[in-house]
Amino acid sequence: MAFAETTVNRGHVTHGNDESAYVRFYKRNEKGVTKDFVEIIFPGDTKTVTNRQLKEEDKFRWPKHWEAYQRGQ
Repeated sequence: MAFAETTVNRGHVTHGNDESAYVRFYKRNEKGVTKDFVEIIFPGDTKTVTNRQLKEEDKFRWPKHWEAYQRGQ
């Protein structure tokens, strides 16, 4: 099993790169309003799972995932 390379850039630590990340877009209802969210997991960093509301740049950061989500896949 290969571990992701750790990188520190301006105090921000990352493991792996965007291409190796597990990315899942999904909908969540908050206070009666349905919003788009993203879940991000980088290989080798199983303790850090990001679940947050979608940011506009996420669509461009992971365009293939976003397109698949838009198609309902």
